[in-house]
Amino acid sequence: SLHSLRLPRSACLCREPVTPLSVRPTTYLRVKQIAERPKARARESELAAMLYRGKHDARAEASSALSTTLSADDVKNASPSAQAKKTSSRPRGLTAPWVLGFVVVSVWFGYFAPRALEHGGGAKRMSLAFKWHLICACLTTLICVFSTLFTPSMGRKIAAIHKVIGRVAVVLSLVGTFLGYVAAWTDEGVPQATAMGLSIVGVQQFKHTIRGYRYIRQAQKSVGDERKRLIDEHRKSMV
Repeated sequence: SLHSLRLPRSACLCREPVTPLSVRPTTYLRVKQIAERPKARARESELAAMLYRGKHDARAEASSALSTTLSADDVKNASPSAQAKKTSSRPRGLTAPWVLGFVVVSVWFGYFAPRALEHGGGAKRMSLAFKWHLICACLTTLICVFSTLFTPSMGRKIAAIHKVIGRVAVVLSLVGTFLGYVAAWTDEGVPQATAMGLSIVGVQQFKHTIRGYRYIRQAQKSVGDERKRLIDEHRKSMV
């Protein structure tokens, strides 16, 4: 043991007990560290075991709480009152702005539009471009009313229907706007000021239709907050 400690020769020849004072300080500290390594490893193992037990207990508590919550939700959803509430819930798009827009559209198509057409001579004096323009405009308006009332967040079936009729509405909007330009500038009896005003409206119709379609296409390739922002922009453009 004295040889392993690399003690001086004088310390090996004497018969006096070896004390820390008779050993070099660095050698004594090295021996002390070697002697304390098992204790340190034991403490580390004990701490690791305690940490593992703590994590295991926390996971067990979290899983039990989650199972309790899920079971409570299942019982709540399985109750007849919850089922009745789900079946009787109104569409999410049924808001005050939607009701106001629906009233305006209904009054326009039911009262003012027929009288305006009769004042202009009726269907006999309508050009082919104007007739198809009216058909496209009416269908586009009806699709917009339906899509804003029944939103894609109401389920997969509504989302699939929204996607199909939305594409149809984009085509109808663009075709109807183009035919509106043709009718405004080629039909007889349309004042030039009216044609210019309708042309400005047509530019806005083209702009918002294309922007709304472009935003929803970009939203399909995005995630997170960017996806939400693009969907909001799509909604604003289409409305």
